[in-house]
Amino acid sequence: MWPIPKPAVACAVVACAHASVAAQQLHSIDRADVRYYAELLELDAQQTEVAIELHREYVAEMRRIGNALQQRFARHATEGLEDIREGRLGSAYTNALMRATAGADEEPSVLAPISIEHKLLDDILALAITPEQRDGVERVERAWCRDRASALESPWGDSADVSAMVRAEGHSDLDGIEPILLEYEVEIYPVHRMFLDTQSGDVPAKAPADGEVPASMGSAQLRAKRINTEYATRIKAALPLEHHEAWDRAVREAFWPEPYERSGPQKVLMTLLRARNLSDEERAELEDIQSRYERRAKTINRTWALAIDAHLHADAAQDWASAREANETIDECREDRRQLDREFEGILSEFGRNR
Repeated sequence: MWPIPKPAVACAVVACAHASVAAQQLHSIDRADVRYYAELLELDAQQTEVAIELHREYVAEMRRIGNALQQRFARHATEGLEDIREGRLGSAYTNALMRATAGADEEPSVLAPISIEHKLLDDILALAITPEQRDGVERVERAWCRDRASALESPWGDSADVSAMVRAEGHSDLDGIEPILLEYEVEIYPVHRMFLDTQSGDVPAKAPADGEVPASMGSAQLRAKRINTEYATRIKAALPLEHHEAWDRAVREAFWPEPYERSGPQKVLMTLLRARNLSDEERAELEDIQSRYERRAKTINRTWALAIDAHLHADAAQDWASAREANETIDECREDRRQLDREFEGILSEFGRNR
């Protein structure tokens, strides 16, 4: 028998059970999404305001459900303590899972947020009343599907949304971009839909009649990465040359989020270099530190990104030996970056003390 654990242990185990159900369900439509859906539907100003008001009600309901679920999870952690006290971790997990998905009639299920989200989407689509507006319904459904796939935050880059990347970079209105995005929406949709079918089993949109859905999650992830890579390359070719560097960075951060997200030292350096009270010597020193960091991080990050792609290919081929080898490389790169970041955090702290 195990010694009696602290309540925090019970919370951690039960939280894992809840997370296994809830993590992919708690996607939230934000106001920018609603405005984008309104744009796709060509809603007028009055209809758009109605959509925004529907979103306000949705946010309030999601907040209410979130608070109720938080209280429920805390109670279930206490209820699972007995199983853990007796060393029955499997029972604690299974019981918590059952409580999360079923629960009492008067309490919200962990699956409730997805139903609320479906209702908001249906209500917004119902605002489209003219034939021209109804033409945009399928595009909204595809956009919602991409949003939810992106919310999965896959480390492999397969859930990235090239269309959202274009909007974030402000390139939507440039010549030649819209036709590429329309092709992308149609091609990526059945793959992202499979992600959501696998995670929740309940997606309100319909796949295109000729959409080929890959047979396994591994092959779907690989196909999604290939589609994203192809269309990111096409978008870059359509962009003016002065936008290429920023686009390349956006692609790296979306396709390989863990290696290429801005690190602590990078964020500190960006903040310091924006300061107006730096002397010429201080600025030159910071730029030298930045150059040294970027040079060393580049080698680690590239090896890391290649290992991620190798894992994705190995997983799709069910080549578990290669997948394990790629995972080992990923772990090594992660540790190398951690050590590099710590080293330069120390260098930047020293710079601050000497100012």
